[in-house]
Amino acid sequence: KSRIYFDPEIRELWLKWVKNVFCHVNPYTGMTLLEDPVTVAIIGYNEQEYAFEDDYDAELVKPFFQKFLAQRYENIDALNAAWKGTEGEGNFGSFEEIPCFTLDAPRSTSVYGGDVARFIQSVETETQEFFKKTLRDLGYKGAFTNYNVGKTLHYNVAHGTSDAVQANTYHAHP
Repeated sequence: KSRIYFDPEIRELWLKWVKNVFCHVNPYTGMTLLEDPVTVAIIGYNEQEYAFEDDYDAELVKPFFQKFLAQRYENIDALNAAWKGTEGEGNFGSFEEIPCFTLDAPRSTSVYGGDVARFIQSVETETQEFFKKTLRDLGYKGAFTNYNVGKTLHYNVAHGTSDAVQANTYHAHP
């Protein structure tokens, strides 16, 4: 799930799938699902919020994380000062030396944890905008939503650009 945030090839596969499913003309109605009023809303990617809850390709993510930090901090000394004494330790010679974060990092209350959470939030918001813009460019005028399982305040930022908020509820799981 996290590769769609960073890998253009995965985004192309997503677009191909969207076109196959939503742009196919129904022979009975003469409309695509994008045009059909029966389509109440489209979600960009089901349960996308699990992307950083499970294993992800840290080598793929690392350069994006490093670039985010380089844009956030004036220089590496500023990052080192901010991260000193935290999980990130703040003793790097360059942004390229910074390793990718661990799965538990976004839950940390340190400056490092906050930076990881901001990074994840930024890629989630950018990806949601990619989904929404792509659907709009294909002619979809209905409601768009994403991040349909996460019930934490973290998702309020991404939900802010949605046309609707969808919240899946599950019960009676084995």
